[in-house]
Amino acid sequence: MELTVESLIAELGLELASGHESANASVRWVHSTELADPTPWLRGGELLLTTGIQLDGPKAQRELIGRLADHQIAGLGFGTGFTHKRLPAALVTAARKRSFPVFEVPYELPFIAITERAFAQLVNERYEMLQRNMAGDVLAEALTGHLYPEELQTRLRPFGIGEQVAVLAFSLNDPAAAAAALERILDREEVSSLVAIRGGLLCAVIDPDGADPIELARSVRGELSARFGGVRASASRAAATHSLRLSFHEARCALEAVRLQNGGAPEVASYADLGAFQLLLSLQDDDALIS
Repeated sequence: MELTVESLIAELGLELASGHESANASVRWVHSTELADPTPWLRGGELLLTTGIQLDGPKAQRELIGRLADHQIAGLGFGTGFTHKRLPAALVTAARKRSFPVFEVPYELPFIAITERAFAQLVNERYEMLQRNMAGDVLAEALTGHLYPEELQTRLRPFGIGEQVAVLAFSLNDPAAAAAALERILDREEVSSLVAIRGGLLCAVIDPDGADPIELARSVRGELSARFGGVRASASRAAATHSLRLSFHEARCALEAVRLQNGGAPEVASYADLGAFQLLLSLQDDDALIS
C-alpha cells in the first residue's frame, strides 16, 4: 500500500485541517523539525512533524507553509499541547490557500508513534515493489516461449493462477505509479493475478475463474482513469495457462489495433477488434509477435 498523508492519518484516526485535494501524494520519508526553515535539508516528498516552537507569530507561520509548499513537501503534522494549544489560525489559513495538507497531532500521540507507523508502511511498500519486480521477471520469462507448460504453471502458481489465464493490458502515462493501485483493485475483487509492466503497458495476468475478462478490464479502467487520467484498456480471452504468451499478444495487439482506428474505439479492446492483427497472431511467429 502506497504511503500518503491521507493513508497515514486514516490509520492514526486523525483528520486533515487543510489540503484534502493534495493528501494522496506519495510520502517519501518522515522528519521531525523545529526549524523555521527546514527546506535546505529536504528533497521534497517528506512529511514533517513539528510542535511549532519557532512559529511565534502569524508571519512566521505563513512563511513556513509557503516554503514547504514551494519545496513540494508532502504535508505537515502539527503537535498541539506544547507551545500551541491548537492549530494556529494563520497557519491553517495559509495552508488552505495553497491546498497544503496540515493535520493536528494531539499531545497524547507522540511523534514516534507516527514515524513507526509510517516506516512500517514504507517497508511494506518496498516489499511490494520487490514482489512486482519478481512478477515482471516471471512474465518476461513466460513471454520468451521457452518454458515447458508444466514449468510455466509452476512459476504462476504462487500468484494463485491455475489452469486458465487471461491478460488485461492498460496504456497510461505512468504505468509504474498505477501498478500498486491495480493490485489493490484486483485483490479487492478477489481475482488472483500477476501484475507487471511489459513493453510500456501495465499488465495483469489473471486467473479468470469464471469472470469475464472484458468486464473486469472495464471496471478496472474506470477506477484507474479516475485517479491517473486517460487510460486505454484491452483484455484477452480466457485460455489455457500454457497459452499465456499468445494471450498477452492478443491483448497487446487489440490495444494497438484500437489505437489505429479513427474514432469509435470500444471502452475495452478485445479479440473482436484485432482486424488485420488476427493474421499476425495466427502465424504465431516468434519474431513477428515481438515486433
